[in-house]
Order: sequence, then structure tokens, then C-alpha cells
Amino acid sequence: MDRSPLLSVVVPVYNIGPYLRQCLDSLLAQTLVDLEIIVVDDGSTDTSPAIIAEYAAAHPDTLSVVTKPNGGLSDARNAGIEIARGEYIGFVDGDDYVSTEMFDRMCGRAVSADADIVVCQMMGFDPESTEEYPYVEGPSRAYGVSLRENPALMTMCSPSACDKIFRTSLFSANGLAFPVGLAFEDLATTYSLFAHANRIEKVDEFLYFYRRHRSGSIMSSYAGHYEQLVHTLEIMYERFSADGLFETFREPIEEVALVQLILGRYADFFLYAPRSVKIAYVDGVFEHMERFFPGWRTGSVVKAMCGGWWLRTISTHRLALKLYVVLPTRIGQSLSWRLGMFSGRRA
Repeated sequence: MDRSPLLSVVVPVYNIGPYLRQCLDSLLAQTLVDLEIIVVDDGSTDTSPAIIAEYAAAHPDTLSVVTKPNGGLSDARNAGIEIARGEYIGFVDGDDYVSTEMFDRMCGRAVSADADIVVCQMMGFDPESTEEYPYVEGPSRAYGVSLRENPALMTMCSPSACDKIFRTSLFSANGLAFPVGLAFEDLATTYSLFAHANRIEKVDEFLYFYRRHRSGSIMSSYAGHYEQLVHTLEIMYERFSADGLFETFREPIEEVALVQLILGRYADFFLYAPRSVKIAYVDGVFEHMERFFPGWRTGSVVKAMCGGWWLRTISTHRLALKLYVVLPTRIGQSLSWRLGMFSGRRA
């Protein structure tokens, strides 16, 4: 492929041999032919390197390989960004898979609308239970504009980088990369890309399929993982501040923080994490919110997002939230359902 492709797809890989073929097959079957696939082997020690070598040998014109020491998901993605030649770039985790029409549909919309970012819908799936978990990414009517024109895009669209394509120059022109060594790397990066995009479009179809509950996945380990949320959010704030945009988007940024740190944690972290980890987490969260959003406990964002008195009280009072998080899992789950804590606030 001598000329630059329309799209580069970066696939980070670390010890996901059982799932990798499904991912690569879905990418090689894309109806969009004007693309390059960059597989980044992040120091795998299982069968992944052999599988990558097999696919690279069979598809030398489409698939290229970067091999590097293990540095984590962000480091692997950044390595792919550095060599990407496409006008647009997408990210597919190596244990997920995509519709064969995903990038044809998304690049078609990007080109026709001259949009810097295009979003699709994502379907989570649990291969053991066969349950599905749709991520709808907000109504289509909200798109077709910039973030300045509709700041609500920041709160209705997930931070996941995987169900989106970005004009590649957004990264280099704005000095953006995924933060290395932190979980929730998408949160620190995607919304900053949104802030610089000329136009954000949506393809209203489920095109990306996200594997949930994989044994060994980072989401199955709580210690140290969710505690990094405050640090990741602070990187996002720093990026918005450096661009002179923090005050412009203060309200949606506060809403993102509230969802990520508290409201979105009732369904996972607050139920299942070790008690000592949760207690320390609550202290860190309240210190963070009071530092960056003074008066948040009685502000308009909380009032808009916590319709019920109980949800608002537990979510905005440190002692009340600590009492909630030490409840036995079954009791906490029952109480959460009763109080509407699972009512669509996702992170």
C-alpha cells in the first residue's frame, strides 16, 4: 500500500490468544478496503505472537505489526498512533470484534460530513451467559455539530475510544495521547478530542461488540483500578484547562465526574470491591469533588442528575455513602434498585 489509506485501525494485544482470531477476522472482512490494520503486540507471553505472525504473513499488504515490551493499553495504542498513516484512526481491543461494515459505514459518514469524529453504538456481550448490554451513545439528533454547539454530547456519549473513529491529526495537532500507566485512559483522552473536533457525527447502528467479564480482564480486579479514576479525571481537567476550555465546559465536565466517580459506581465498584478499598475511595472522591467543583453537593448538576431524595442524599454526603458501601452485597444491590441507582447512569 503505497499511498496513505483512508483509515488506520490500531489493535493492542496482550495475552488474548483465545479471542484474537475472531477480532482479526472481523477486521480483515471489512467492506472498507482502504484501510491498514496495525497490530501492537504489547509483550504477550501466550499464543498471541504466533497468531499475529500467521495473520501478518497471510495479509502483508493490509496488516502490519509492532512488537514492544509490555507497557499497558495506552502505551500500545500510542505506539500504533505514531506509525498510523490513515486520515482517520480507530481502535479495536484485541479481545473484541466488529461488524464487517463498521468502518465502511463510519468512514462514509466522516467523509460525506467532513467530520473529525464519528460515533457508532456498541454492544457489550457476556460469552458465558450470552447476555447483551447495549451502549446507545445518545440520540442521533444530538450529533452533527461540534461540542461547543452541543456540550451535552460530552455527557450522553461514553468516553470509549473503541466505538469511534477520529481524524488522526486531532492527536498530533493538539498534543494528545493516551496516558500511560493509568486505567480509564479513554476518559482522559476522548473528551479532549471531542473539544477540538469540528463536527461529531453518529452512525446509529450497533457495530462494535465488546467482550465483558473476561477472566483476567482489568475490570475483574478492583484493587487499585477504580482508585485511578480521580487521577485520570485530573488529566482530563488539565488538558481542558491548558486549552482554556475548562470553564467553557465546566458543567458537563462536572457531570462526567459525578457519573464516573459516584453515580456510575453503584452497579459495580460500590457493590463488589473490598470494604477497605471502598472506604478510602469515598474519601478520595469527596476531596476531589470539593477541590474541583466547590459547592457541588447542592449545585444544579446534582439536582438534575439525582431526582430522588435518597439517591441525592447518599451520593452527596460522605458518611452516608460510606455507610452504603459497607452494606452486604445483596442488601446493597436491593437498596440500589429500590432507590433507582441503576437507572441508566453508566460510566
